[in-house]
Amino acid sequence: LLKWGIPYREALFVVDIASDPFRETEALGYARDFLAQASSPATGRAPGPVARENMLVLASTEPGTGKTVACSWLMETAQPRMVFGRTFPADQHPRMIHASELAELAYRDATDEIAALRTTSFLTIDDLGVERLDKQEIFQRFFGALLNARYGAAGFTAITTNLTTDQVQERYGNRVYDRLRERCVWLDIAHGSLRGVR
Repeated sequence: LLKWGIPYREALFVVDIASDPFRETEALGYARDFLAQASSPATGRAPGPVARENMLVLASTEPGTGKTVACSWLMETAQPRMVFGRTFPADQHPRMIHASELAELAYRDATDEIAALRTTSFLTIDDLGVERLDKQEIFQRFFGALLNARYGAAGFTAITTNLTTDQVQERYGNRVYDRLRERCVWLDIAHGSLRGVR
């Protein structure tokens, strides 16, 4: 899990989720629902609140609501499939990257790292919205291109954020917002921080 980029603390939670009892969270419930629907046979849009899109956004205006833990569990559990005999390369393990680290890739020659993010079986972008933007909109264009690549990928993409949909549209522009709106499942977590709660 650490090799995938999952922080140590969240990796410990992923191990604990398999044990009993583990406190179920709203974010983890959303992750379970997303996985159940995204892994179902391709028979059209599934009924209920979660459809068969391959992108998930877990959002909350409060930090500490379990979004990163839920996405870490999802990365460890999900087995995205490719059809027509194709498979993911062995080195394309799931990857989690913090938004501030992702932004750094936009400003340097990181061809191999970017290619790995585009083609991995599961990509999680953690804490979207904390990265610094510039007037040239370099990150916005970079992020839009990455989303476009992930949009057509057979793998899964998850994003955690403390932004609202309006803030995402304002911050990243209509193209990125429309791509997310079309292909992703956006789920808002209503409760406050769980940090320190037993």
